[in-house]
Amino acid sequence: MMRAMTNIAIKSRRELRLILVLGLAVLAIVLASALGAMTFAARAVDRAVAAEETSLMIRTLERRQAKLIEDIASASVWDDAYEKTVFGFDQAWADENYGVYYATYMSHDRTLAFGADGRVVYASDGGEGAGAATLSGFAADVAPLLAELRRDEARRAAGDGPHNGLQAASTVSGLITSGGDVWMVALATVTPETTKVALKRGPSTVIASGRRIDAGYLKTLEEDLGVAQPHLLKPREAVQGVVVPLADASGRVLGRLGWAPRQPGAGILGDAAVPFLLILAAFLVATGALVRRVTKALGSLAANDAKLESALDDLTEARDRAEAASVAKSQFLANISHEIRTPLNGVLGMAQIMERGELAPVQRSHLAIIRESGATLLTLLNDVLDLAKMEAGKLEIQHDDLDLGAAVSGTCATFMALAHQKDLKLGFAIEPSAAGVWRLDGMRLNQVLANLISNAVKFTAKGHVSVRVWKSPRGLEFAVLDTGAGIPADRLKDLFGKFNQLDSSTTRQFGGTGLGLAICRDLIQLMGGEIAVESKPGEGSYFSFHLPAEPGAARIAA
Repeated sequence: MMRAMTNIAIKSRRELRLILVLGLAVLAIVLASALGAMTFAARAVDRAVAAEETSLMIRTLERRQAKLIEDIASASVWDDAYEKTVFGFDQAWADENYGVYYATYMSHDRTLAFGADGRVVYASDGGEGAGAATLSGFAADVAPLLAELRRDEARRAAGDGPHNGLQAASTVSGLITSGGDVWMVALATVTPETTKVALKRGPSTVIASGRRIDAGYLKTLEEDLGVAQPHLLKPREAVQGVVVPLADASGRVLGRLGWAPRQPGAGILGDAAVPFLLILAAFLVATGALVRRVTKALGSLAANDAKLESALDDLTEARDRAEAASVAKSQFLANISHEIRTPLNGVLGMAQIMERGELAPVQRSHLAIIRESGATLLTLLNDVLDLAKMEAGKLEIQHDDLDLGAAVSGTCATFMALAHQKDLKLGFAIEPSAAGVWRLDGMRLNQVLANLISNAVKFTAKGHVSVRVWKSPRGLEFAVLDTGAGIPADRLKDLFGKFNQLDSSTTRQFGGTGLGLAICRDLIQLMGGEIAVESKPGEGSYFSFHLPAEPGAARIAA
């Protein structure tokens, strides 16, 4: 009996020891799994952050390379530039409008001008004029890009494309090495902006300008992107951190750009290391200590939650400051636009009074330019003022009785002369169900239709522009159709953004700031409607929008 009880006790103790060992083993596995999961998650977060920074760096370099072309075109696509540097090279003019301009306003380090025969006719280093021989090595390094540009220029000359404006200019950009440095360079042909300047046969003057990727350039990357310690690696320098290769147009790697990526995962892992080691130590000492350490770990989690809550409060405060800054910006735009518009109206009024008097033909021509430029500036100020009011939430919509037929007819009549000058057909059609008097904001409806019709006439070379109005369950439906060049599908999503153009040549060739469609979208949304666009290159565009509307006090016949 006693032996049996002893055996039972021994067996129980063995089972208890086995249970204890199994329990400790389970706890060890759980702890090891937790440590492994934390390490894996931390490394995954660090890899994701490094990949995001790499993608951002590549996109930024590509955008800066594209912007070099825009920088050069701002002075090379110009009637004065064509006259001063193609028909005959004006050194003083080039110093002021190429060397000083690119260095001062675009932060370019070097600028060259190549003549039709490929020789350097102008050189500037840091905004200061330099002899062609001084930068002969740099010119030789740019030669492959120049050859590529000349091939494109020859193709354009043989084709039927435009001969003026940015669309007619040949451009190319890329990375080169010169004097042991990596350069970001862009080239563009000097091209007249309008048809007022006669074209000269043969190759045009080419402007080449670029920025050295040096400490100053890397400092701008650090400030713009928030990356840490960007630097150029030496040929055999070991890679520490993240690296982006700098390659030329042929894919040949010219250098490597590296930086130290942020490591939030490692930071979190480091913060959790001390509590975890304390818990592990408590696990080795006793089960009771383990419980206390777990409680301490929970306390650490609470502290982390408090930190996260504090960080959320900081983010909320930053958001409120950003919103306040946006409101202040909108108020500033509204105030400055109003203050500029008042004296501008005085200028236009006096110009109109002067036009009624006796003037010489040349004076009348100059006065017409003043009035036309002033009217364009006034339209721009009105657009900025409307945009600022909408951003500040101060633009109110007025619903009054509006004869829809008269409103649409009057808006179309405004553009009849312009359409006739371009040999375009401009017409409108209103279905009987939509004709008559409706409760609408006539001024804002006219502003939207005028913007859409103006764009349609402006960008349509031949064919017609049509305005259609009909009634649907959503309210009144409006559509503006044209047979213009159309819009690529990948640009439609950006069409209603502020200051957006299909390309940078639009501003010079047709005028405008890219605010029109953004204002149309905001006005239509304020009136309770939506706007959409459908377009195919070569087949024209179809802008449509709907507005909720109630019948007016009196309906008249269409």
